[in-house]
Amino acid sequence: MRGTDENAFSTGRTGITKREMRIGVYILLVAFVIGIIAISIITSVIKKTNKIYSEAVRIESKEMYDQALSEGNANGLVYGKFTVSEPVKLEELNGTYGYIVRTKEKYTRHKKKKRAVTYKWDIVETEYFGPDTIKFMGHDYKADKFFVSESLMRLDIDDSVLIKQGVFQYIRDGYVCEDDVTSSGDYRYNYSYLPIEFEGNMLVSFKNNEIEPVVKDSIEIVLCTIDERFERLQFNEKSAPVIFWSGWIILIIVGSVIYLKIKKS
Repeated sequence: MRGTDENAFSTGRTGITKREMRIGVYILLVAFVIGIIAISIITSVIKKTNKIYSEAVRIESKEMYDQALSEGNANGLVYGKFTVSEPVKLEELNGTYGYIVRTKEKYTRHKKKKRAVTYKWDIVETEYFGPDTIKFMGHDYKADKFFVSESLMRLDIDDSVLIKQGVFQYIRDGYVCEDDVTSSGDYRYNYSYLPIEFEGNMLVSFKNNEIEPVVKDSIEIVLCTIDERFERLQFNEKSAPVIFWSGWIILIIVGSVIYLKIKKS
């Protein structure tokens, strides 16, 4: 009769010893400690950022904005209307826009290993068209001073919008296409935009009768009210630990399974 290792848990032809199990437990403990440290850092950063917003002066009128500009040395969370003085125009589209992005996609053949050939639309080029200046609260600013962090609005393409010329000839499923039938190598275009006038809020630092970014390299425009922005900040603070631990625990479980499989083999 063949002997067995009393210090092993049977897993078929081989076993995992008590020592290996202890190592696995230690790894889990270390992973949880790392997780606790990581979420503490993440939560601290979020709270510090939220504190900057909560301590900023709330500004929603031109009078308050002009006063903050003249006094300086303060952060402001400002809400108002942004206006593009020189709207953007594309030759294939009717109308003018505050900012527009044209995305070109190609219907491409993909061959996967041990699988059938598939086709999908791949982005091959993205072009951005924007103004040089933006007016806010009666003041003109260079457009590259700002960025919009949220998704732009999708432009609905129909015959009233498209000016048929060059490669822009057909409308199919809301896209501008070069051909009327989809085939390999076909191209299509979609557009996202901001209107000439739009409302939003921004966190700025008032210095020397100018506005400067506070937490990023350029000023972020968020397309919502100040109250809605605070709701988002509070939601992010509350949901961050849940999202982190959900992902971290899944990662630990996957790592443990891989470790056990390696030991078993």
